[in-house]
Amino acid sequence: MYRFRYIYVSDGSRGFLLDLIREPDRTKLRLLWCDSGSSSILRASESSDLASVTFDETAAKSEIAGLAYEIRFELEAASERFGPAWVPALLPGVPEFHSRYGRLLRATVLGVNLADLPLGYSWYFVKNLERARWLLVSALEFEASDFRIELCAVRLANTWMGAVVFRYRGVTHRLNGLSSTWRVTIGDAGTTVGTRRRFSASVAMGELGFELTAEAPLTEFVVLENHGDTQIDTTLFGDCEVRVRTRGDAEPAVHRALRRCLLELKS
Repeated sequence: MYRFRYIYVSDGSRGFLLDLIREPDRTKLRLLWCDSGSSSILRASESSDLASVTFDETAAKSEIAGLAYEIRFELEAASERFGPAWVPALLPGVPEFHSRYGRLLRATVLGVNLADLPLGYSWYFVKNLERARWLLVSALEFEASDFRIELCAVRLANTWMGAVVFRYRGVTHRLNGLSSTWRVTIGDAGTTVGTRRRFSASVAMGELGFELTAEAPLTEFVVLENHGDTQIDTTLFGDCEVRVRTRGDAEPAVHRALRRCLLELKS
């Protein structure tokens, strides 16, 4: 079993993705740091280094030389599950994915200060990491709207199956069960369009539905890891546009989150 726990933050020009990874035979720490158009991935796996590392539901801290940070945050009480619990138990290449959402209070990462930003806190388990294929779109804050969305999808055979949790006008909607899979249709799954990588999906809920498009330049994506013949490509600077249709409205409401979205493809 592989167990991942991570937090991420982006302000549009700087950001980090901090990942604590427990593998069958070791524990690893991975920090993706992005600043002013450049990015770096720092890692630690020695037990002597990780002994001083802390990572819980309010804070994360490391004093490892060259990999120092102190991060404090607040999380909402609710946690969200993506997909039915029994599916990962039967299919070892499917992750069991959960998230909580919150706010970064303050952070000093590699000597750079950040504060008062939306923060995602997620954890997932997967038995067969090499076989797993997934995509992730996480947009936590939109312009002039309370819209928030996280979309996860896994590839089974030749089909992408998606689960969505989103907040709109003060109500949280969860399309994360087996009966909801037909309501979530994946279009572009990290498709290369010119110089950009694009994700798209549509969600139908009767009186409420929307189309989502999220993308970023290919140059913004970083290769986090390779597992077997699969590769994880991630960016903290994705754009996301959602066109929401509600019954009775003449035109869809358009909501945008620019350069602050986490986009990931494991393919």
